[in-house]
Amino acid sequence: MKRSLIGIGILAGSMLFAACSADRTGSLKGTVTLNPVVSAGEIAPTPSPADYAARQILIMEGNGIVEVMRADIDPNGYYGAILLEGVYMINITHDGPEGTSGLPKQIQIIRGETTTLDVTVQTSGG
Repeated sequence: MKRSLIGIGILAGSMLFAACSADRTGSLKGTVTLNPVVSAGEIAPTPSPADYAARQILIMEGNGIVEVMRADIDPNGYYGAILLEGVYMINITHDGPEGTSGLPKQIQIIRGETTTLDVTVQTSGG
């Protein structure tokens, strides 16, 4: 009986935490644009789904030190995440030389609202 009551208490506490947390969330969404750098006169290749999959949106606490989560980028360049309200530092992951303008960037997530952050990446190829 005692174990059942403890189990019920833990379950109720978890449900209450989830309900309270859900009330304190907002969302982050955006589009990642990959711009391959090409020589003058060349046509830029269209980025492949693998080019997007090789990167993730890195979401850190506002101090930029502690990782909160990573958001995958879909084959069309879209990403999204549900986050607790607060301040976060956003960056993008990828190995190799490439440039992004405006990253890392500090953003604020507000309860019940969507924050949009679009990212452009200058890649070294297709």
